[in-house]
Amino acid sequence: MKQGMLSQELKEALGMPDGAPPPWLINMQLTSKRVKLLDMYGSQVAIGIVTSTDPTKIVMGRPIGQDFCEVVVLLANKPDSPLFIKNHNRETMKDAIRSHILWFLEYVQLDFKRQVYLSGASS
Repeated sequence: MKQGMLSQELKEALGMPDGAPPPWLINMQLTSKRVKLLDMYGSQVAIGIVTSTDPTKIVMGRPIGQDFCEVVVLLANKPDSPLFIKNHNRETMKDAIRSHILWFLEYVQLDFKRQVYLSGASS
């Protein structure tokens, strides 16, 4: 086995299909990116920026874990949409604007049209 290569045993343990990148690489690629937040039906409910996928970081009183990411909500497309994880201050998207929330990774989609690069130009 070569350095940097994952064994077949590890790939199977991680549930990685053939040719797929490791889950941590996918998560790292999301950090600091503008994303669309989707509800469980696949409809866009908000726009935000992923700030962390560190499973040990505490957000909204609980660790992020493997299934969530930390997002700062910038804009609520559907302000009355419920949050997946609620607390006493935040129950809907309109409550979460400009705050850090947990969102299921499965319902986070890169907003390719709105990425801002170091030059300051939008693509």
